[in-house]
Amino acid sequence: MFTKTLYKLRPFFQKLGFDVVRYKSLPELLAAHRVDVVLDVGANDGGYGGDLRASGWQGEIISFEPQPHAFARLAEKSKCDHLWTCHQLGLGKEIGELTMNIYEMDVLSSFLVKHDQAGLVEQVKVEVRTLDSVLANLVAAGRRVFVKLDTQGFERNILKGCRAGTDRVIGWQLEMSVMPLYEKQMLIEQAIYVMRRRGYVLWKTVQGLRDPKTFQTYEMDGIFFSNASSQKIR
Repeated sequence: MFTKTLYKLRPFFQKLGFDVVRYKSLPELLAAHRVDVVLDVGANDGGYGGDLRASGWQGEIISFEPQPHAFARLAEKSKCDHLWTCHQLGLGKEIGELTMNIYEMDVLSSFLVKHDQAGLVEQVKVEVRTLDSVLANLVAAGRRVFVKLDTQGFERNILKGCRAGTDRVIGWQLEMSVMPLYEKQMLIEQAIYVMRRRGYVLWKTVQGLRDPKTFQTYEMDGIFFSNASSQKIR
């Protein structure tokens, strides 16, 4: 009922410079912005790519995961999908190697140090590329790219490695923390500011980790699209 009422008021909102649009899923948003390749950075065992496929996304997925055990599960999950490739790499601000902190709960593993180091299992050296190098070598010119970053606080470093290729990225999905879980981590206010400076609009947020007792939000995903792409679909 509420949605129907909003749509009846759509002409009124349009006169004020707003529009009423309802997107049922991320694939619907990707289609609206004509995205044809998703870079899944921090893929872990392929949960994000699997969810994209389950919700109807049929475009190309390129996943990156540096953890050896998580990558093995990712490779197994994607092996029968000819439009889903994966690379055992981390991304950062420069090409080289970095030490990764592997935790007992491997989805918490990061290049950054957790404030609470409980559950640290090992530290491993992993190969790191920049997003600029990935875009230049793995993504054909003219493709409309959407980048998902879920890298446990390392998002700012990855963004620093995307300078020349910024114009090729139509949209981003960033994990944004309300509270610092890692040392030197970018928080939600900084993330939104950085993306705005790069020419991207916060399109929607997706609920992430929260306290089950108090319902306080610890982190959420922010979905951003470029100003140019956003203007075209309004």
